[in-house]
Amino acid sequence: MGASYFELNGTVDGNVRAGAESVVLGSSATVGGSVRYDAESFVRAPGATVEGSVVQDERLGETVGPDLAVPGWLGALYGLLANFLLGVILLAVFPAFSTRVADGVADRPARSAGVGLLTVFVVPLLLVLVALTIVGIPLSLVGAVGFAALVWAAIVYGQYALGVWVLSFTDRDSRWLALVVGLVGVTVLGAVPVLGALLDLAVFLLGLGALVLALRGAYERRGEEPAGGRQTTLDEVTGDTSAA
Repeated sequence: MGASYFELNGTVDGNVRAGAESVVLGSSATVGGSVRYDAESFVRAPGATVEGSVVQDERLGETVGPDLAVPGWLGALYGLLANFLLGVILLAVFPAFSTRVADGVADRPARSAGVGLLTVFVVPLLLVLVALTIVGIPLSLVGAVGFAALVWAAIVYGQYALGVWVLSFTDRDSRWLALVVGLVGVTVLGAVPVLGALLDLAVFLLGLGALVLALRGAYERRGEEPAGGRQTTLDEVTGDTSAA
């Protein structure tokens, strides 16, 4: 919100960002954080209290109001729930294919990570090359959306594979429990500095590589028809028709 004159009289628990011709902190103003402003005239009354710093920032432009930040735990919770929902959909719709991806991580971790790393570099490069032509711009945009969906699925599959690996040391064999263990474990450990970032990267590359390899296997078997002449499904072309 822009204003030619902004005056604060009251209490703000967080930070304040103000952009106006004149910014005034009244005598009853109390700011729990910092004040960033962009104004030709700035006045801070003697009774005004600012716990943090007061900084002039010309990049603010015409903005006025408290600086609202989303708590880190809330963002982590939202991501956990979104990944859980996608994981439930993937496991329910493609149970055997999901098992194939998890097995790929467990049986060929080095290969999966290598393919995942290669995919991260090659696909964006191809999308950029396609976008260089006017005709290719729409194709590149569609490809970017598809790649983003692939990346999200790879993250969930990587966490699911981690949960399957953890449960392999117990007597429990449940894909739903493996999904929960993987998602919660990565979310909790992901909050650890450095270690969390490395874990997120490793899980992503493993999941992406195993997913790409499983999709390639499904593509190579696309012409095979099961008995009865039915259309081959994604689970069936992976060579595993069991619902793990």
